[in-house]
Amino acid sequence: MSIYTSLKINVPVISYSIIHRPQKRSAGEAYERTIQEMHAKVEEESQSVATGIRKELDETVERQSQMLRGALSQFLETPIRSDNAELQNIFRETFGKQRDQLSTGVPAGVIGSSEGVVRMKEARGLALRVLEDNGRRYLRELGYAVTKANTPVYESVYLVQGGENLDVLEHIVRDRLGIYSSPHGEHIKLVRTFAVTAHNLLHNAGTTYERAIHDAWGEAVLYFSKPDIRYEDFRSALVPAVEELARLTSVPSVSVWQRKLGLGPGREFLIRCVLSADRQVNSLVDAMQGLSADFRDAVVKRGCLVVKELLYPVKPGQAEA
Repeated sequence: MSIYTSLKINVPVISYSIIHRPQKRSAGEAYERTIQEMHAKVEEESQSVATGIRKELDETVERQSQMLRGALSQFLETPIRSDNAELQNIFRETFGKQRDQLSTGVPAGVIGSSEGVVRMKEARGLALRVLEDNGRRYLRELGYAVTKANTPVYESVYLVQGGENLDVLEHIVRDRLGIYSSPHGEHIKLVRTFAVTAHNLLHNAGTTYERAIHDAWGEAVLYFSKPDIRYEDFRSALVPAVEELARLTSVPSVSVWQRKLGLGPGREFLIRCVLSADRQVNSLVDAMQGLSADFRDAVVKRGCLVVKELLYPVKPGQAEA
């Protein structure tokens, strides 16, 4: 039995988000290439960690089954020969079931990641214009004014399951990749500023975020705060609103997230809408007008919209372009 099953809580999906911008001398393709390489290396190392852990667990099960067979043979004072293979299989299966019951059953490392560059445009329609103006103001509050005089703003998102995988992610970046001769090291040299937050997934409508981003143009991110109602009531109201938003639009994925306790600056809640094309932003905002009053008050009237074009996962042909 894991901690999660004992406490009767779901294993959380956590987004680890880094908003960052390059130094003026570093902006451009070289900066974006180090980011893409960073994502690829983290995902590659996650696979390596997961494979290594599984191999170690299998070897532990094998050793335990052999030890039990030896102890049983000694206890009976006669070698167990005729049923050796059958007993070995029984012990291996028993220990394997115990291992699965005690583990959380979640993959090690990241389960997906994305990279996007902010693309703020002059919006059509009052509601969209207000949301995008709020988005510019929100980024400025975080120290990322979006103007022609500044370098582009980016967001890196890494998804993990369970808090222990934040430790695995840190181990991969700091110890496996390192900071001297890796994309991480190159990125540190080029970056100017960054802000880090962590959010728990509350609900996902449509395709999961980590799958939807593979075929997406970009995403619209709505940052907002809870109005003056109880947390449980507000979170409960967000679920049908997100489901309805996904139903009314053709976006592949709509997910709502809440910041982990005090971990990072900015608004406490956000909605990620994965976009097949940038024109879908208008239909999203139009659809929001028909949702619940609490949702419209918190998200449409006071929300902050940031639209990003995804650079990672790399689309077919994008790497050669």
